[in-house]
Amino acid sequence: MRYVDSSVLVSAITSERETLTAQRFLARAAGGELVVSAWGLTEVAAALSMKVRMRLLRPRERAAAQGVFDVMVRESFIVVPVPPNAFDHSARLCVRATTALRAGDALHLAVSHLAGATLHSFDKGLVRAAGSLGLPASLVR
Repeated sequence: MRYVDSSVLVSAITSERETLTAQRFLARAAGGELVVSAWGLTEVAAALSMKVRMRLLRPRERAAAQGVFDVMVRESFIVVPVPPNAFDHSARLCVRATTALRAGDALHLAVSHLAGATLHSFDKGLVRAAGSLGLPASLVR
């Protein structure tokens, strides 16, 4: 299974430097098991709203991007919940200060690991941290 983090998802539905790369990755992965967590859904919604506050999107563009995302998730993704033990697991991942994991990224890693999936992200630091912790992750290119 391929757990797709919000960096890839937001790029796929908005105009960013990595949009084409994100869209190609998702197209290649179609037909496989694409996974997003309930936490990922929250992060995408928050990222789209942040783009409105930063004046990178107009409110109607934000609504359109959210609509595209909702259809994409409904048609192509398995949505996994954040199990209660994911919080303890993510806290343990943060213990090693050298990984520089932020809480949200640690939660992505914990959920993907507990789901038996490989995390896919544009975030080089997150992928590097996953590798140092022995967790499967791949940089989307």
